[in-house]
Amino acid sequence: MSSQTALQAAEILKNKGAHFLDCPVSGGVEGARKGTLAMMVGGEQAILDKARGTLAAITGTYTPGFKVNLHHKDLTICQKMADTSLPIVAMTLAHYQQLMDDGYADEDISALFRIKYQ
Repeated sequence: MSSQTALQAAEILKNKGAHFLDCPVSGGVEGARKGTLAMMVGGEQAILDKARGTLAAITGTYTPGFKVNLHHKDLTICQKMADTSLPIVAMTLAHYQQLMDDGYADEDISALFRIKYQ
């Protein structure tokens, strides 16, 4: 992606209330196989600071925030209080359960990256 395209994408998203981070990855197939890909992330500093936890999850080196098991507990309570089943809530609870079953209960929700992209 050219820098002009990245700037245009950032402007379109800004107008919709969202943020944009440019995140090229280098290392190719061989780097992916060896787990040595390099990721270069650029964007507004304030947005980078907010995204730092999720970005660090890619390498597995982050300090957990609010833990997955606590999110699961709280979302279960909310679901019971609402007395209804919403597909997104059911999917999120299933993902949290998978993370807990896989030993990631004490990580924060950026651990969802493990389910989506690994």
